[in-house]
Amino acid sequence: MSNVKAMPGVKATTSEPNQALIQALEDILSDAKAGILQSLMATGFRVDGLRMSCIIPHSNVYEVVGSLEFLKAEYMDNWTEPL
Repeated sequence: MSNVKAMPGVKATTSEPNQALIQALEDILSDAKAGILQSLMATGFRVDGLRMSCIIPHSNVYEVVGSLEFLKAEYMDNWTEPL
């Protein structure tokens, strides 16, 4: 059973490889292979409009929720236009 799920969304305007994404995933994989990274929550958006989500659980729910809230605020502050 896979913990990666696809959900519908907006289609991308390009299908060119995203080099920044590739580098980030390679860095994450390197940490996982070294035993440094032990849990992960991720979401990504595919060129066909599907949203991919992956959860490898972490034992402290408060750390997870705090991290998700930090990411949400970071995204809203840095990647959205002001109202």
